[in-house]
Amino acid sequence: MAVLEHNVNEVSLSRLEKRENYTFFGLTVPYLVLVGAMIIIPIGWLFFLSFIGRDGSFSFENYERMINSKAYLRIFLTTFKISLLTTFFCILFGYPLAYFMSQISRKWAGICMIAVLIPFWTSLLVRTYAWLVLLQKKGLNQ
Repeated sequence: MAVLEHNVNEVSLSRLEKRENYTFFGLTVPYLVLVGAMIIIPIGWLFFLSFIGRDGSFSFENYERMINSKAYLRIFLTTFKISLLTTFFCILFGYPLAYFMSQISRKWAGICMIAVLIPFWTSLLVRTYAWLVLLQKKGLNQ
């Protein structure tokens, strides 16, 4: 009898778990559709426009121009060099810092996290201060 109750409980728990998983998936579907639409539609539209020539017909003109122009090659090379250097320095400084922060006490880890996040806040602070200076007490009509 106890084995039968155990099996019934196990089956009902697995049903509840499946229902919970479906519920969570159902709650995320609108978000996934929105994000997908916000990413896929603009990128798809740009991809479509890349095949439209100057006269409005289907053409590989833009890609030919990109391949044949030395300016585009220089731009691509510069972009890749900067991205590789940025990745290298992020790995060089980020991983040791993350390891260090994982090994220290919670209090000091919080202080280190604040020190890491302050540079992200500075642009917001500078922009806000610039608006304060620009608008002042009388606004734009001085």
